[in-house]
Amino acid sequence: MPVNRAVGLSLGAAILLCSSTLNLAYAKPFMIVGNDEKVWWDDDGKTVLSAPGKDSVLIVDLANPESPQIVATPPCR
Repeated sequence: MPVNRAVGLSLGAAILLCSSTLNLAYAKPFMIVGNDEKVWWDDDGKTVLSAPGKDSVLIVDLANPESPQIVATPPCR
């Protein structure tokens, strides 16, 4: 394979890969929030550990930053 053709194919592949990843910039912005309810602090600022079981995860849609919307709360195990 001639060098010019190899360079052309490599350049074409790089452009194709870059253009496909640039489309990701148009995806909706989401934020994943994890709430760990096992750790609390007492009045003196010392850590108090609680029993596990009340943790939660929230998926927040930030397409409209002035009014974020919780779109999912998957179950935690």
